Amino acid sequence: MTQISVILPVYNAELYIEEAVNSILSQTFTDFELIIIDDGSTDSSFELLSKLAALDARIRLVSRENKGLIATLNEAIYLAKSAYIARMDADDIALPTRLAKQFEFLQANPKVAVLGTCYRYMDELGTLGAKRSTFTRHEDITASFYFGNPIAHPSVMVNYQLLGKDYCYSDEYRTIEDLELWTRLSAKYQLANLSEVLLHYRVLSSSISGENLQLQINSAAKMLSDFSDSVNLDVFKVTYNYSINSCSYIQFIKACIKLNIINFANGPVSRFALMKRSLIAALLWLRSTIRKL
Repeated sequence: MTQISVILPVYNAELYIEEAVNSILSQTFTDFELIIIDDGSTDSSFELLSKLAALDARIRLVSRENKGLIATLNEAIYLAKSAYIARMDADDIALPTRLAKQFEFLQANPKVAVLGTCYRYMDELGTLGAKRSTFTRHEDITASFYFGNPIAHPSVMVNYQLLGKDYCYSDEYRTIEDLELWTRLSAKYQLANLSEVLLHYRVLSSSISGENLQLQINSAAKMLSDFSDSVNLDVFKVTYNYSINSCSYIQFIKACIKLNIINFANGPVSRFALMKRSLIAALLWLRSTIRKL
């Protein structure tokens, strides 16, 4: 049995899939299986994957009709045979020491169930952009749920022997299935991020349309409302969406104040961590506004 199962869902990814797979196959940590599920691709993805699988026995390739991302992820988890499961996307690049460093951290910190990393953005041509730094401590990560997703999904490795059946994606939240999972797990388990960049995260022009973005915001607001035991959806819509400046600065500050009052009463996350995270978000908004002047 291998130490790590890497799960990689694929749908029409012919432009980038070879680079993504090879970034896993060339890891310095070699004791893994790579479970690739081709989710009914209509391009040449399966043909490319078949050639790669013929060259490396660590690849377990599955091809079937399209069922969607969440069903594919849950199927891959079911097929996994290892104590640790790493996520990978079909258009990203894992840096060579990613698996080794995450495995080492999880071995040394057995109470941590979910471990992400910092990453750098990358465009469709592979040109690297800005580094995305992430909070590393559980308290800061959970406080960040209200301001976007603080754990990059394709950077994640989980302690599957710790999570067991709790590691499954909900079909109820199709556009934020990862964020919903992190919030659900955070009530029982520790979350963390490594401060080192170990993934290049590709941003595609087709990644999020306006319609999908609004669906994502509405889904996140509903999920955060349940998480916080509050019916004030508008507060969560404003804070979750703050990075694209969808409202005025004053409206955002008011929403942050209301958010902290809600948390003070119901307390799903650390009060101090949420106050700190709210202040950071406010300062980042102000800085971005000044830079545009």
